[in-house]
Amino acid sequence: EQLQSFHPSATTILPQPIAPEPTHLQTTDSEKKKAHLRSAAGKVWKDQTLSDWPENDYRLFVGNLTKDVTDPELYEHFTKYPSLQMVKIAR
Repeated sequence: EQLQSFHPSATTILPQPIAPEPTHLQTTDSEKKKAHLRSAAGKVWKDQTLSDWPENDYRLFVGNLTKDVTDPELYEHFTKYPSLQMVKIAR
């Protein structure tokens, strides 16, 4: 059975190079281990949640999910892939 919570007109977003870190977002040595700079829609922010994932792990970002999709539902949808370790919906 296919999960119907994905938006039918979903588009793929390819990673873009991140511009040099703005001065107001520069991190200290202790923060660099935890903070990751993210960039989207012309904005740059520090993302502490990426530290939850292994450094050498592959990640798949799925966009255009409906608001009612939960982490367990998304996990269940991808369980056919034996390499699946965890999912996290960022809202």
